[in-house]
Amino acid sequence: MKIYQDCLTFSLTLLLSILTTCTSKSRHQPPDAKDFTVIFGSGGGFTGMANGYIIHGNGKVEKWSGQYFRRGKVETMGAVVASETLQPLKEMFDTGAFTQWSYQETGNMTTRVWCISGQDTAVVSWNGIEPGEKVPQPIRDFYANLMKIVESVR
Repeated sequence: MKIYQDCLTFSLTLLLSILTTCTSKSRHQPPDAKDFTVIFGSGGGFTGMANGYIIHGNGKVEKWSGQYFRRGKVETMGAVVASETLQPLKEMFDTGAFTQWSYQETGNMTTRVWCISGQDTAVVSWNGIEPGEKVPQPIRDFYANLMKIVESVR
């Protein structure tokens, strides 16, 4: 009986140890800053066509186009974004600030921005191409950074 109790104790301790190890890597930990993607673009109107860009955490930038924000055609842009140019995006993803954004406005022409990192996704949109004064300042600043990144690889 003593051997049975020792084996049971050992088995339960081992199981508890394994479970503790597995759950310590919670999905709530923010992913590395390089593991983010930002997809953004503008479109709508009579044709429903939209154009935009995809910025990856590794510095790769792609240009896309398609109807109703479907990315039917995707082209890789030539250069990779310099690390220092990506820094404002990395900081925003490190802090998780984008998960607090909630601004949705649409119009005949709409701009949408998808911020994706690990299990977290935030989508914001506004009427028109450039964010107007109604759009919260952090989102306007973020969009300005996105445009600087795109300009750096054109």
